[in-house]
Amino acid sequence: MSETQTSTVLESSGATLSSRGGGTALERLRQSWFVPGGMELLQLSVLTLVGVALVVINFELYLNAYAFLGGTAVMLAVRKFGPFWGATVAFIVFFHTLSLWGHP
Repeated sequence: MSETQTSTVLESSGATLSSRGGGTALERLRQSWFVPGGMELLQLSVLTLVGVALVVINFELYLNAYAFLGGTAVMLAVRKFGPFWGATVAFIVFFHTLSLWGHP
């Protein structure tokens, strides 16, 4: 496939060639690395708060054994936003577990 055919296919699919440059630094960063903005940032914040709330509101199963459901919000964050932002949510959620219970 020639270069013009490749660029036509990429342009029709909505992809851009990073080697061509152009755009601001923020646009190039968004193309190479996902930076949440607007609605995505709100969704990420809500998932973080839900995860912390699910750690605080724990469920006793039996004989002082508790179920922490904060990991559910972390898995949703990993699925929707990728491993970096999922790990960031996990750090925030389970840091709160560390402060409450003394272990992660």
